[in-house]
Amino acid sequence: MAHDIEAAKSGRSACATCGEKINKGEVRVAELYQDATVGRPQYEEHYRGDGNYSRSRSEHREAIQRFHHLQCAVDKHPALVKTALNRAHDSALIEDRAALEKQLAESLDGERKQRVAAATARLAAPVETAAADPNLDPLMEQLAETPEDPELIGIVGDLYQSRNDPRGELISIQLATRNLKRERGPEIGGARTRSQEAEDPTARTMVQRRDELMAFLTPRLDSADRSVWGLGFVRRLELGLKSASHIEELAGLWTHPSLRVISELRLELPAVADDAQVISHLATLLPKSLRKLEIGGSSQNASSLQPLIAALPRLQELVLLSRRGDPAIAHDKLSKITLHGGAYAETLALLVPKKLEAVKELAIRDWGFIHDPFAAFARSKWKKAIDRLHIDEPAKNTMTDNPPLPMEMVDALREGLGKHKLPRLEITGVAIPLPVRAALAKLCVELVCPAASVVLDDATTHVTHANKPEWGRGKIVKRHDGKLEVKFGKEVKVFKADAPFLVPAVDD
Repeated sequence: MAHDIEAAKSGRSACATCGEKINKGEVRVAELYQDATVGRPQYEEHYRGDGNYSRSRSEHREAIQRFHHLQCAVDKHPALVKTALNRAHDSALIEDRAALEKQLAESLDGERKQRVAAATARLAAPVETAAADPNLDPLMEQLAETPEDPELIGIVGDLYQSRNDPRGELISIQLATRNLKRERGPEIGGARTRSQEAEDPTARTMVQRRDELMAFLTPRLDSADRSVWGLGFVRRLELGLKSASHIEELAGLWTHPSLRVISELRLELPAVADDAQVISHLATLLPKSLRKLEIGGSSQNASSLQPLIAALPRLQELVLLSRRGDPAIAHDKLSKITLHGGAYAETLALLVPKKLEAVKELAIRDWGFIHDPFAAFARSKWKKAIDRLHIDEPAKNTMTDNPPLPMEMVDALREGLGKHKLPRLEITGVAIPLPVRAALAKLCVELVCPAASVVLDDATTHVTHANKPEWGRGKIVKRHDGKLEVKFGKEVKVFKADAPFLVPAVDD
């Protein structure tokens, strides 16, 4: 059985919505309905261990059908009618399908608005109100500039305590336990309990009380969401994939008192071609204290992020999660842009350095070997605009391990840079053969290439000891059984071939 639209088979049924009789032959909506108080009892069988089974009555009952006038269902249960319309039914029962669907859409929209209002009410501030506070507001404005200032947060905590607000107690406990591990949102699971972080009974009691207060003051979140607490307030919020309608339902979240000085937000949006309405909506809601924004979307997105970027005066770092950037993005304080996968090559070409003059650092992560990030950077206008380029680990290949960085990528970077040298180049998460490392070193003033990502291949003849720079260059004199014999001066030393402190020495 399922929800259906049908003609009443008799005149005995009554509408479950209005209670009036449904006449024989009248169009009705048959709802598959389950309740603990109606329907036939369900029974469960239990194996007794002697080869026999016993039956016991379950708490649940079998589903039944209850009926509604079509108009009653459209007005009060539009989702039920929408489901029933999608099932096979006699089309002659619906005289004007277009009019019915229009009325149904209006009812669904009204129901959605009611959900938004209810969600907003649930997320409303439990203690504070939106009214101006001449004592608290100036302090919160200062705290937005320096959210981890212990002296300032102490003053704020004293003010809250004078008002018998639980946030004041939380702040006093956090300041007293700063030697313990950094606070995390209470919704985050972990193998260790908070009580194990404390070293003595008094501290353990304080940690338990801290967690109780954080749980009480944390806004309601979906199971896929995560919050990270700072001193007195949520410092970072991570929201899983949210549809446009769901974001509307979260309108009350952004005014929650625990988010007044939030610094970081990660928000994943659906990969749709145009989310301009969502971006404009967020621009009116997000806290002005945000310093780091990580936002998802489509690599083919045609809508601009600028309305949202312009609404965040303290923004310092922008992370595009597989989302394409656009030439309209402009900000006078944004200093770092990180591109995660997706349209990083196109985004580098679209972003305009003159509109982002404070940006001095670019990072690219989850890139692919097919779309060379070095070549994309070298073709862009950013090659002479930044002080630091960080090429982080590439996207993981589920079938095979990623290969070492090829020389062809270095050639593309060299050609694009011409005579210009990068002030600082960092490469992490990918193996770097010695010849490639040597070529990269000539393209920048400072090359940061962790030893763990450098391949000590057969071409490597000399190394240095990262922890013993006074030893100078050592010559590899023998390789055997996973070990290296290295001659430093007159002394030969033996190391494991994969020792992370052995760094290839490159001739100038």
